[in-house]
Amino acid sequence: MNDRRLMEDRIHGEAGFLVSSFDGDFSEEETILAPLHYHPEYELVAATAGRVFVKIEKEEYVLREGECLLVPPSDLHMIWGDPGEKKSFFAVVFSNRFLAEEKERIDAKYFQGVRRGEIRLAVRLPDPCGEKLLKLKEVFATKQF
Repeated sequence: MNDRRLMEDRIHGEAGFLVSSFDGDFSEEETILAPLHYHPEYELVAATAGRVFVKIEKEEYVLREGECLLVPPSDLHMIWGDPGEKKSFFAVVFSNRFLAEEKERIDAKYFQGVRRGEIRLAVRLPDPCGEKLLKLKEVFATKQF
C-alpha cells in the first residue's frame, strides 16, 4: 500500500466532468517537474517540448516531444527533466468513472482488476496518442468542451 503522505492533495475535475489537466512549462534549470505522488485516477502524460523522464513505480521512461504514456490509478509516479534543457509536458487526469460507472458491466469486466492491481496496463502508448493529447490540450485551453 502506498504511503498516504504521498497521495496528491488535489481534486481532479468536478461533478459531472471528472477530468482535469495540467500544462507544465518549466525553466531550463528546474529538474523536478512533478514530485513523487499518487492518486486514484488515471493520468495521461505527453511531452510537449524536450525530454521528460517519468518514473512509475519501479520503471523509468523517457518521453520525447509528442510521446505519451498512461499512469495507472494509484501507482507512485514522478516527472523530472535534465537541468539546462528546455522541457514541458501536458497531463490529463481522469477518474475511472469517466470511462464507466462502478458496478456497470464494463467496469467489472475491464477496470476493477486494474484498480485492484491485478491487471497491469500497457504504460507506453502508441502514436498518435501524444498528437491526440495535444489536441485535447487546445480544448482545455479554450474551454470549448
